[in-house]
Amino acid sequence: MSMGKKLNQKDAAFLKAYQDKSLHRFRELQHYVTLCQKLTK
Repeated sequence: MSMGKKLNQKDAAFLKAYQDKSLHRFRELQHYVTLCQKLTK
């Protein structure tokens, strides 16, 4: 039982880190898009 719990905690931590990374990437992309829009105007 504890093994499954440990695995779930590990997976949850991995997912959280992945989501944080994805969010950061998304913000970088948004920033890049706004920069491009400013340049093209």
